[in-house]
Amino acid sequence: MPEPAALTLGTDRLDLLPINRAHAHSMFKVLSNPALYEFVSGSPPVDVAALARLYEVWENRTSPDGSELWFNWALRLRAQDELRRESNLRNGHTVEVNF
Repeated sequence: MPEPAALTLGTDRLDLLPINRAHAHSMFKVLSNPALYEFVSGSPPVDVAALARLYEVWENRTSPDGSELWFNWALRLRAQDELRRESNLRNGHTVEVNF
């Protein structure tokens, strides 16, 4: 499994960062808006701690049974130094891209 630094991509304007539990506080603000879920699956996180627990699972970069590779990223706009919704890639297929 590649190290998180190897999964980080960047341009002059943004960074694609592998999700980790440290992102939970910033992402909670973004993901708490119920309107975001009108057209994508899921629901707002209950609290920062619950989101941090989820991201801790995602840090393994594999499904709990080890049968799938899970790559989850947050987008950081460099000019504002803020995170946006994550993108998910599993088994080489894009599952959902949220922004």
